[in-house]
Amino acid sequence: MAYDATDQVPEVMRNRLLSVRGFSKEGMMLDADVVEGHELEPLIQRFFDNKQIDYIHVHNAKRGCYSGRIDRA
Repeated sequence: MAYDATDQVPEVMRNRLLSVRGFSKEGMMLDADVVEGHELEPLIQRFFDNKQIDYIHVHNAKRGCYSGRIDRA
């Protein structure tokens, strides 16, 4: 089942090391970083402070793969 919520980080993301990538609406990666899941919100805010970033992909940085997409509200 897909997680669909506003202004909430899923608990499963909070316990992992995450690779976070910000993309333009054209699909170009504009920024990327690695962060512990419990520190994800400030990174989301930093990425969305860049008005060119339209959406964010979150990947598990170690085991696992794609974790989710975060869209600009």
